[in-house]
This record gives sequence, structure tokens and C-alpha cells, in this order.
Amino acid sequence: MEEREIDLLELFDIIKKNFFKIILVGLIFGLGAFLVSKFLIAPKYESSVSLIVNNNQPTENNEALQLNDVQLNQKLVGTYTEIIKTRGIASMVIDNLGLDIDYEDFVSMVSVSSKNDTEIFEVSVRDTIPQRAADIANETSKVFKDAIVEIMNVNNVQILDEAIVAEDPYSPSVVRNTGLGFILGIFISIFIILVRSLLDTRIKSADDITDTFDLPVIGILPDRER
Repeated sequence: MEEREIDLLELFDIIKKNFFKIILVGLIFGLGAFLVSKFLIAPKYESSVSLIVNNNQPTENNEALQLNDVQLNQKLVGTYTEIIKTRGIASMVIDNLGLDIDYEDFVSMVSVSSKNDTEIFEVSVRDTIPQRAADIANETSKVFKDAIVEIMNVNNVQILDEAIVAEDPYSPSVVRNTGLGFILGIFISIFIILVRSLLDTRIKSADDITDTFDLPVIGILPDRER
């Protein structure tokens, strides 16, 4: 018996015949992703504080900052992002707010990022409680601003924007997860249907006999039960 060959038109025909089954599976997966995202995954809220590293020392004749000063401040941003997540800063923030979390929890909640090679960086906090996320972000920036004076012996950090309480959750994205679930269900159902069709070697029609055995069909007997 020769190997069975299936062209693209036959594959398309298989998908077309099972179109409603494929859509149904996609809807089931999409509904499952919606229910999990909506009711089983705790939403997280994000609040951010923007800070800037600047040179507080006056320049001669009120001239603008020199390029070297700007480059130095940009390099300091990388150092400051590491200082913010140290145990000393974390302990002060936890104590000041009376939080029931440890250092590992703090590190997992707080992230620091610079803004496109500028002197501006951002402290972001993600938490299941929106008010607490904003409080941690604001307190972290204030503690860091005061601590950097002693740590680096400079006073060159200013707070640009304080954190506000987020109204909408940052994650999970219910719409995105639902769409991904629907698409995943579509692909899985198509894959299973095609695999089953390719592995099915049963004779279902006169054309199957001709294609498989290369023999002519003399006649067809009807099924009386049908």
C-alpha cells in the first residue's frame, strides 16, 4: 500500500467541513481564558513616580549645563536604580508604611527603569491593592531622595511626578487573554482534525479505492439501513 498523499485543497476541504467544530472549540477556549482572567487571577495595579538627576551646583554666568554634566547624570541613573532596590531602602519604606511584607516581596513589587538615555528614571510598583502600590512608590522615592544625600554626598535628585492611585488594573488583560484563548483553541482544533484525517486509513468512498489500490470500481452496493 502506497503512502497517502494529501494536497492543500484537500486540507482546506477538511477544515471547511469542520468549520463549526473549530469555531466552537475556539469559543470554549476563549471563554475559559475569560473566566480564569476575570475571576481566578488577582488583578494587579501599577503606580509610578518620575524622578530626575540634575546638577544643583550653579554654573558660571548662569550658563547651561555642560555636556559632561549631562553624561555624568545619565550614568548616575544606572547607579541609582540599583540603590533603590537595596535592603536599606526597602527596610525604611516597609517600616515607614508599616507593611507586612519582606525584602523579597518588596523587590518583586518594585521596578526601576530609565527613560531613553535621559536623566529621568521611573520607580514603578505593582500590587493587588491600588492604594498600597501608590503609597509604596511615593514613599520609596522620598526615602531614596533623602538617603542619596548621605550615600553619595550629593543632592541631585528631584521628584517630577508623584504616584497616583490606579483606577484600572495593569494585569491581567481580560480582553487580550480572551482573544489569545480563542486563537489557541482554533489552532489546537485544526491541528487535531488534520492529524486525525491524515492518520485515518479507512476506505470511505470509491475514490479512496481508486487512489489507494489503482483499481477500477465496477459497482457500488447501497446501504439498505440508510
